[in-house]
Amino acid sequence: MSDSGDDSRQGNVQSGQGSGQPQGQPAGTQQGQPSAGQPAPGQAPPVQQDSITDKVKDPVVQEFTKGVSALYAIAGVGLGLLVVVYGFVGSPAILSGAQADAASEVSELGAYYAQQNVNSLAQSVVQLLPIIAVVAAVLVGLYAARTIDADEQTSYVGAGVASFAGSVLMVVLGGYLAGSQVSSLQDAAEEAQTAIGNMNQPPEVVQQVSVFAGAEEYSVQLVDLVINSVAVGVVAAVVAVVTAYAYRNFLAGAA
Repeated sequence: MSDSGDDSRQGNVQSGQGSGQPQGQPAGTQQGQPSAGQPAPGQAPPVQQDSITDKVKDPVVQEFTKGVSALYAIAGVGLGLLVVVYGFVGSPAILSGAQADAASEVSELGAYYAQQNVNSLAQSVVQLLPIIAVVAAVLVGLYAARTIDADEQTSYVGAGVASFAGSVLMVVLGGYLAGSQVSSLQDAAEEAQTAIGNMNQPPEVVQQVSVFAGAEEYSVQLVDLVINSVAVGVVAAVVAVVTAYAYRNFLAGAA
């Protein structure tokens, strides 16, 4: 009986050694091998990538956005104030001989030409603001790629967010200030037409004033202005991001 028990215990030991599986360890898992989802010994755990939302909240991106947005806003307000100043003192610098002579004799006609000049300048500013914003986005993209001392994704997000916010501010502020100075030429045209009615003025002057005598009032469409500014901001953001990407991947190494 003793020999039989020893033989049985020896067979169990040999069976355990042959399987190479320690007690308490699941089958199919070798000792010293990491389980699924765990890094191998001596290997660093995978780095978690920040989302775009996290990048936007990055203090570096926020400070960059504040600075760029301020510059955009200053440019927009400056162009808008240019139209405001013209509304007080601006007079057309280019007039035909007949127009200049008539304006010198009839003050109402001079006021009509001045308002016409302000309206033209305001319209030009409103049309130029989106173009300026997109062109400036190229400079913002380059600046972000060169100065934001972080990974590439952070510089891209900074360029895009700053260009979007700045473009919206530029178009809304500048467009509103410029548009607020636009007024109908109806009142000025009627006054000028009445003043020159009994005077011997060239036909082309009388006809030009008469065209605007029945004009309607103008007003700034703020909702449309905001919608347009958002569209401009999206385009500017894309331009800034592509510019930053092109600089970091194609130009930085060649510099």
